[in-house]
Amino acid sequence: MCIRDRSSPLLRALAIRTMGCIRIEKITEYLCESLKDTLSDHNDYVRKTAAMCVSKLFVTNPQLVKDNGFIKILQDLLGDSNANVVANAIIGLLEISDLTGKNYVRFNSSSIKKLLYALNECTEWGQIYILEGVAKYKPIDSAEAESMIEQVIPRLSHVNPAVVLAAVKVILKLLDSVTSEESIKKVNKRLAAPLITLLSNNSEIQYVVLRNISFIVERCKGIFEQPKAFFVRSMEPLYVKLEKLEVMRKIAGKGNFEVILTELLEYANWPEMEFTRKAIKVIAQIGIKVEKATKRALEIVLDILKTGNDYVVEEGATALSEILRHYPSAMSESFLKEAIPKIKNATEPDSKAGFAWILGEYNDQIPDAGELIKELAEGCLEEPPVVQLEILLCAVKYYVTTEEDNADNFIIKLLKQVGEESDNPDIRDQAYIYWRLLSTDAQHAAEIFYQEKAIHVEEEDLITVYNEDFLDFLVNNMATTVSVYHKEMQEYIPENLLPKKIELSDEEEQEEEQKEEKKPKRSKKKHHKEEEEPSEPKEERKRSKKNAVQEETTPKQLDGIDLLDFGEDIATDLSINSTDIDFLSASGKGFIVEVPESKGLRMSAAFVRDAGEIKLRLVAVNNSAADLNEIGFNFAKNSFGIGPKTWNCSEIPKAGKRSIEVSCGFSEQNLNAKEPPSCPFRIKVRLTSGSESFIFEVQCMLHVFFMENGTATKENFKNLWQSLGKTLEYSLEIPSLKSTCQTTEGLIQCLQSFNIGVTTKVKKQNTEQTMLYCSCQTMNSLPVVMEIGTGESAARVLARVPVPAIGPLATESLKFIMAEDAGQKDDLPLLFP
Repeated sequence: MCIRDRSSPLLRALAIRTMGCIRIEKITEYLCESLKDTLSDHNDYVRKTAAMCVSKLFVTNPQLVKDNGFIKILQDLLGDSNANVVANAIIGLLEISDLTGKNYVRFNSSSIKKLLYALNECTEWGQIYILEGVAKYKPIDSAEAESMIEQVIPRLSHVNPAVVLAAVKVILKLLDSVTSEESIKKVNKRLAAPLITLLSNNSEIQYVVLRNISFIVERCKGIFEQPKAFFVRSMEPLYVKLEKLEVMRKIAGKGNFEVILTELLEYANWPEMEFTRKAIKVIAQIGIKVEKATKRALEIVLDILKTGNDYVVEEGATALSEILRHYPSAMSESFLKEAIPKIKNATEPDSKAGFAWILGEYNDQIPDAGELIKELAEGCLEEPPVVQLEILLCAVKYYVTTEEDNADNFIIKLLKQVGEESDNPDIRDQAYIYWRLLSTDAQHAAEIFYQEKAIHVEEEDLITVYNEDFLDFLVNNMATTVSVYHKEMQEYIPENLLPKKIELSDEEEQEEEQKEEKKPKRSKKKHHKEEEEPSEPKEERKRSKKNAVQEETTPKQLDGIDLLDFGEDIATDLSINSTDIDFLSASGKGFIVEVPESKGLRMSAAFVRDAGEIKLRLVAVNNSAADLNEIGFNFAKNSFGIGPKTWNCSEIPKAGKRSIEVSCGFSEQNLNAKEPPSCPFRIKVRLTSGSESFIFEVQCMLHVFFMENGTATKENFKNLWQSLGKTLEYSLEIPSLKSTCQTTEGLIQCLQSFNIGVTTKVKKQNTEQTMLYCSCQTMNSLPVVMEIGTGESAARVLARVPVPAIGPLATESLKFIMAEDAGQKDDLPLLFP
């Protein structure tokens, strides 16, 4: 064999590399002896190649690597005389650590020094991974950390951006151990220049560097004093331009805001709409963040309003209102006279709401404020909710300050109209509150609306985006996709594509820890051993493992014996049975989804409506090796604002099953009013257990939101049917009804069980077809009216809705309720984000 050929190191290296690429488990055991020989080969190139082979073998057969002590051999290679061998050993250990979730890259003070010396002798690729390994080491004291920083700083001038970012990562982690503030400031200044130099690379590298700089400036405040390096060039792609604006926003301060604002003024006239809008937003944010910059920011916004096109004016109006909300006294009467004519024709919700707020706040300084406010009030009910609220506040402020004779009639008419005709309960409530406040004591109301607002904005409020824990997480993952997305991997990579964690036996781990404890090291780094169980001879362990493999590959006939000692009939207990299905679907009212298994947790889930309340029901099976305690739930923001309130389960034992019911309700924190619901409508759910989290999505059908007693009267039904019109009419053909819906009475009962009431029933004599006129209302007061024509086990539905997004959801629910073939669908798999 080539591996036995002692005359040619190249042949031995190629042979072991080829064998390492054979990912067949039955063949891997023949690789072990040769791999051991090559790991101790006298030739550096052979050892380097063999070190890479260990991690490949670990992916195929991890237990074989542990049993043969290859991890220990790799750790010994960290002291090898050849730098490239050391680098490859670290690569293998890092990969094994990532796959197991345990740290096998272990150093002490003497070994870390040898590792840093090896940086000067290995390749770029090797330097990156050596730095990754060094980043896992925690210095004993501040002096050691400063010494290590000095040895790593030369890497900042490397031509390879990956080496530079890896060095920055090491330095940032070492700075946590430095106690001298002066030393930290000096190191921060030395970090700035290399990062700016990286911005001279191509656009893709620039973007990655900028995304990393974005959180570095939060971690090391004041690191970039001069903003010119982040000025935008016209030929740069949009994604780089936007990221540079974000960095400029974060680094703006008392010493450089003038330069940044002047540059941003030029960007406001550029042709790219998204970039221009972002630049105007940054101007406003800097004006809020730096109090000295407020006046200059207002002047720039006014210049933009004078010369800009439509979308620039819209964004300028929003920016103007945002600054003045924080600094109301910054506005002068002359400024108002110039600004109001420019922004009064704003049409976008945010800009129109901003104009209404300015009009109300400064109505006594605007000559024609009364006319403008009345114009806004005329179309109040046609505006989006955010604009309606500002118009109401604007009108009330005008009423308490004006001396016009007809002001009483104006405010009474407006509040009565909004209170009686608005479809939004929040806006109706606001109108009633204002009505009660004004009718009780108008003078006191004026004091409330115009009281002095003590608003103080800390610089950190607009610099910091992430908390310290997440910043540490981003630094740990610097120069990876995590640092680009600013998200955890499971949030942007599907669960089935993530590398699965490999569990190694506790006994083997204890052996590794015992060997580590024999080495001299700091007390802070000692691993706490768990209680040891009586060990058995190595041959017995191998035999038991072999028997276990045979058990898995042959049909299981337990004959009543529980080999895992989990109790009797465990297979039956952990299966999803008919009782579980009835619980999940509330006897057929919920759409059940199967959640892919993650970290040993498998679930089935469904949203249902039960006893007038929305509930998320889950049947969870814990196949992991540990109990899941301190169970909690969170929902992502969604179009209906649904969030969890209470749940009936606090733990899921290992090898156990639990039926969980989460009571849900409306929550402002969970409301995403800007995004209409999609069809199918899915809600992202996060189940937490201590530090573990499981993210999944559950489809929620519209009938879950139908309220009890939401049926319209005949007169209201007729008015709704005519007012909604054919523009928002959706049709549905159901060729085959469920057996329970094939009679008129059965269909009526079925619809009523889903809170869809029948307003009237008409039977056509010519066709003998029965027409049902039905209606319902969602929890956010959206009516749905429908005409259902039934025939021979078939039906045709016409549904009219108030907003387009509800139409597809309504037909989807009606099909689920009535159609024969509308059961659980296998073509709607859920993906882990």
